[in-house]
Amino acid sequence: SGAELDAHPALAADESAAAFLRLVVDEQVAALPESNRQIIRLRTEGHEVGEIAAATGRSRRTVERVLQDFRARLSRG
Repeated sequence: SGAELDAHPALAADESAAAFLRLVVDEQVAALPESNRQIIRLRTEGHEVGEIAAATGRSRRTVERVLQDFRARLSRG
């Protein structure tokens, strides 16, 4: 979450890096379908995969796949 990012020691020391990271994450999330955005939002709020699956009506495997795909998107930047 944004608060967790701000509290991270490396990013707390470099506010511009934290702002850039938030911008990149926000852009990547905005490009996703709404159902996937909800999964990402719930995960960044700290919910477990099983909780997200139940809340969204998706299978655990689908939630895991969406999260893995999102991590891959971020790494490609």
